[in-house]
Amino acid sequence: PSRVDEPKVTFVVADAARSATLELSDVPEPEELDDAGGRVVRGPTPAPRAHGEVARGAQERLTERASTQGLVTQFDAADFDSNFTYTGGYYVIPPDANGAAGVDHVVDAVNSLVEFYTKAGTRTFITSLKSFFASLNPLTLTFDPKVVYDPYANRFVLVCIERTDTALGDAANTSRIFVGVSDDGDPNGTWYVTQIDAVTNVAGANRWIDYPGVAV
Repeated sequence: PSRVDEPKVTFVVADAARSATLELSDVPEPEELDDAGGRVVRGPTPAPRAHGEVARGAQERLTERASTQGLVTQFDAADFDSNFTYTGGYYVIPPDANGAAGVDHVVDAVNSLVEFYTKAGTRTFITSLKSFFASLNPLTLTFDPKVVYDPYANRFVLVCIERTDTALGDAANTSRIFVGVSDDGDPNGTWYVTQIDAVTNVAGANRWIDYPGVAV
């Protein structure tokens, strides 16, 4: 279970007739060395395992889209004015822009807002990060967003953070990570959200998390 199927790898040397081919698989097979051709031969690669089917399906759809729609496109997303609008009159500099592309949709997040697009560039949703995580009762504007597409489960994952500080006049020292996960590859559907208490005491002083990352 801890091994990973790897693709076939071919090493080409100056003499093409003596190129070496390696096939890596989960199940070691007896090797045969063909001295004449300089080729190492292994047994057949095992069939794909069931737990990889979801990821494989999403990746195949991504590959199909890329082959039919092209690998490069562009469209306008949130700008400086929408930054101002969704923070209630503040310009957040820098924007800390972040985005992820799924099979059919793109999720874009900056310090002030999150928005969804189709891959054709049609925006289908926009709101402030604070409103997006409203059910968790954010105390301030949230910031430092990161978003990734999870091809293994066909879903988007969005994180951002919040802090309050008594040195800035707040009632308490708090630090929270907000996490949102879509139920599938269409971000316009259901999202599940939760929070993580991120306050850490260092040498008697409360510290807060900064610029988190997320990966699958």
